[in-house]
Amino acid sequence: MQALKEYIKDKSVAIVGNAKSILYNKKDIDKHDIIVRMNMADPREHKEYMGSITDIWATGLPQRKALEAYRALKFELIVIVHAAWKPQVIDPERNFIIYEYPESSQAKLQAKEQQMGGNFPSTGLRTIDMFVGLGSYKELYIYGFDFFATGDITTESTAPTTHYFNLEKEIVREFMSKDKRIIFHKDEINYKKDQERQSWLMKGSVK
Repeated sequence: MQALKEYIKDKSVAIVGNAKSILYNKKDIDKHDIIVRMNMADPREHKEYMGSITDIWATGLPQRKALEAYRALKFELIVIVHAAWKPQVIDPERNFIIYEYPESSQAKLQAKEQQMGGNFPSTGLRTIDMFVGLGSYKELYIYGFDFFATGDITTESTAPTTHYFNLEKEIVREFMSKDKRIIFHKDEINYKKDQERQSWLMKGSVK
């Protein structure tokens, strides 16, 4: 994990989620030094809204499904794995490194989610938690997260049952209150006029 910490040291890092609200406003995500994306989203379909560069791919998908997605995207990436994978079966022709989300961090977040009725933390929350834990970035920008208020661009489902997003929202809010280098991109908090519902973010570092 030290190598990953050095990789992001003093860099502007963007973690890009897959909320449908990310498509509401055009933005220059590719300006960041390191761009992290997750699971099945293909940014090339929405370049003006999501950018096109991917440096790190984070996935919580089962191995077979994740490999299909990875090969389809055809990126040369560093991969963060949030599931029990077997590195020896990874495509040997692709050049990437696997970093595993720490089991201790997984257990801590999962215990919180289960107390609130969820099953396990989302890939997005685990990815944010992992980078916050590394802490060596210059800035950490968060795009495309609205905690499933508008759904996910990779699925038609609008009612996930495996995660407790109200709790995940509060955890991100706590991260922001402790680290002013974390910036939640405001394009995704203006997608509705319901300012009371979104006001928790306005108290953090928003640009």
